[in-house]
Amino acid sequence: MSTLSDALAAFRICAKAEGMSPKSIDGRAKCVGYFASFLGCDPELSKIGANDLRRFILALQESQKYQKHPYKPHYREKISPTSIATYTREIKAFFSYLAREELMNSLTPTLWRMREKAEELRRIPNLPGYIDQPTVTMTNKIDNFNSYLKGYIERIRNLIPKEVLEEERKALEYGKQQSLI
Repeated sequence: MSTLSDALAAFRICAKAEGMSPKSIDGRAKCVGYFASFLGCDPELSKIGANDLRRFILALQESQKYQKHPYKPHYREKISPTSIATYTREIKAFFSYLAREELMNSLTPTLWRMREKAEELRRIPNLPGYIDQPTVTMTNKIDNFNSYLKGYIERIRNLIPKEVLEEERKALEYGKQQSLI
């Protein structure tokens, strides 16, 4: 799964299976849909960053009420701060779901920024080979490190007895502790 629309489809299935109300699912999906419309395409998840959300929030702050509503005429008033907070909260919750389900790139933000900078550097026209090759190597090493960590975490998870995991799941239902799962 690599695009925002794929992730949104997976979210709908998972949220329904977890018992989230249809109205809540639709509300979150609507907010994420507005965000996707703002981005203007169906971007890869790995290409979406915090600055995209910040730009979206700024655009909302400048938007008028009901600007794209199919039935209501738009007002000259701006969207309320409460509405903007709702959009932001729902989009953040969606991305938290992606992180929890390991659907987003699990590189730490610092490593991911390093990888992005290396990719930017490689897009410079006529880049000398002595710079291009190390950036390719760095990108590959970061990707390999990410795969290694995922495998290592999975091995650790497999060592945890099933009874302990079941107890932790029960405790999570009551909100008593954060999950290691």
